Amino acid sequence: GREAMSVLETNSNPGDFARGATVLGRYVIDRCLRRERLASVYAARDQSGLWVSVWAARRDQITRGADSPDRFSRAVSAVAAVTHPSLPSLLAWDIELDAPIIVSALKPGRSLRDVITTDGFIAIDDVARIVGSVGAALHALHHASPPIAHCGVSPERVQLSDDGRVWLEEGGYLHALVTAGLIAPLQSPAYAS
Repeated sequence: GREAMSVLETNSNPGDFARGATVLGRYVIDRCLRRERLASVYAARDQSGLWVSVWAARRDQITRGADSPDRFSRAVSAVAAVTHPSLPSLLAWDIELDAPIIVSALKPGRSLRDVITTDGFIAIDDVARIVGSVGAALHALHHASPPIAHCGVSPERVQLSDDGRVWLEEGGYLHALVTAGLIAPLQSPAYAS
């Protein structure tokens, strides 16, 4: 659920966290996984040592209104209510200090982009399994009430485990930002770049 955010130790770039920064009072940043125009994604650990993914929107990309925190919380709560084996569970979220943050379970494995770049080849059976899992996750989002759009499916957001499991990361995060009025819908295509 919604939790209070502690004071953040940040780099000079809005939305960026330094290694060792504490987010939402209990998640300690370990490393940056990737930076995009709209958000940065980090690997972090909670107090029990569990690995989590911290998705932090860049403050310089957000337009915040007086009711944005409540609207964001409602929109992310709708995303968190969607359960599917190919969607990581959401653990916490908040929008204090003008930076929307979403914390989810960090699934072990490599991104589809890493597999394509490193291995250069994916067997047809694996392609069918990946597409089926991603399609099933999108189906779960689209059939939620209200329907949720992913708005950013890309090889970086598809995680593959060594034992063959597939996860679709960041399902509905951009949808929550648009629904809360924090970004304009026209900004969404740049999210995937």
